[in-house]
Amino acid sequence: MCPTPSRGEIWWVRWPIHGVGHEETSKTGQRMILVVSDDRFTRNNPHRMVFGIPLTSHDYAQNGNSVCISNNPYHLVITRRDVQLPHSDSCLMLDQTRAISSHNILFATYMCRSTV
Repeated sequence: MCPTPSRGEIWWVRWPIHGVGHEETSKTGQRMILVVSDDRFTRNNPHRMVFGIPLTSHDYAQNGNSVCISNNPYHLVITRRDVQLPHSDSCLMLDQTRAISSHNILFATYMCRSTV
């Protein structure tokens, strides 16, 4: 049975290695997402899809500044302290939000609930 993530949780998912245009890709084929779909949608839709926002640590300024270095207005800082991320502070890439099949959901980071 496929896992059923809830809104505000951060999960690891399978993510495309190759993309088209400016689609976000992953060198490892995996990426963390913040689940943003409504729980009623996630549990009741027949296609078993969730909507998620991918995270990246490559865009985060590591010099103590809480900014996304791309200066993209659609990239927002999310800190380890705020949501118990396993590795480092990251940026939410709001411009890369997408629907993800529940068959591509791997596991939760800490089943944490963000305030986003």
